[in-house]
Amino acid sequence: MLETVLKNRPDSAEAWFQLGGLNLAEQKYGPAEDAFRKSYQLNPSTIRPLVGIAQSYAERNRMADAIEVLTTESQKRPDRLDLQMSLASFQARAGKYDPAIKDLQAALPRVEHKDPKTASELEFQIGEIYRQKGDAQNAIYWLRKAKEFQPDNFAILANLALLLDATGRAQEARSLYEESLRKEPDNPIMLNNLAFLMAQNGGDLDQALTLAQRAKQRLPESQEVSDTLGMIYLQKNLSDSALQIFRGLVKDQPNNATFRIHLALALLQKGDKLSARRELQDALEARPQPADTLKIKELMGKIS
Repeated sequence: MLETVLKNRPDSAEAWFQLGGLNLAEQKYGPAEDAFRKSYQLNPSTIRPLVGIAQSYAERNRMADAIEVLTTESQKRPDRLDLQMSLASFQARAGKYDPAIKDLQAALPRVEHKDPKTASELEFQIGEIYRQKGDAQNAIYWLRKAKEFQPDNFAILANLALLLDATGRAQEARSLYEESLRKEPDNPIMLNNLAFLMAQNGGDLDQALTLAQRAKQRLPESQEVSDTLGMIYLQKNLSDSALQIFRGLVKDQPNNATFRIHLALALLQKGDKLSARRELQDALEARPQPADTLKIKELMGKIS
C-alpha cells in the first residue's frame, strides 16, 4: 500500500515517515532509517523522522548514536525546543541526567513569559528526569512549577501526586489524587492509589472500598489493586475476605515479600500465629526491601 502511494507521490513526507515506522516495527533498521531521512528531507518542519532514526539506534543499544543524531540537528537549529526536549529524553534514557536537565533549564528563559504552556512542558520534563534520577525532592519542586502554568493537566497532577505519596506526604497526595479524579474519574491508578492511601491513613474505609472496587473493574488482573482490596478488608476486620485475596496473591507470586507480610497480618487477625510466623519466615527468604524487613522483625517480635 505504502509502496503504491510513494510510486504515485514520491514527495510525500508522511508516506516516507509511515514506511519508516513500518520498517522499524519489523526491525528492518537500515530501510527504516533511509525512509525517515527521506521524510525529514522533504519536511524538516517536523522532527518525528529524526526521533524515528534515534529510536532505531536506541533499539540496537546504540544510545550514543541516537543522541548524536539529535545533538547534531539541535546545534543546527537551536530555536527548536521540540528538538531539545527529544534530545533530553534520549539523554535521560541513556542515564545522562545532568546534561539533559542543564539543557532544558537553559531553554526555559526563552519561553517562560511568552509561552506558559511550553514552559510548563519543559518544567514537567525536568521534573520527570529528576524522578528518573532518583531525586524526589527536585522532581516535586519542578512538577509544582509545571502545575502553576497548567493546573488542569492530568499528567502533571497524577505524577506529582504519586511522588508526594511515595515521599510520605499523604495529605497533599490525597488532595491531588482527588483533583486528578475530577479530571479522569475512571483512572484506575488514581482510584487504587487513593483507596490505598485512605486505608492506611485513617480514611473512610467504605469510600476506600468503593474506589478500589471501581479500580478492580477497570484492571481486573492487577495484583496491586487486589492487594489494596485485601488491605481494606483487613482494616475493616473482614479477615476471611482478606485471607482469600492474599492467599491468591502469594500463590501467584510466592517470592513477593510484601504479599506474604500482608497474608501474615490477615492470619494474625484470625489468631493463627503459627501460620503467620511461617509466612514471615518465607518473606525473609524472599529478599525483602529494607522497609519490609523492618516490618517483618516488628511482627515477629509481637508474635513471640
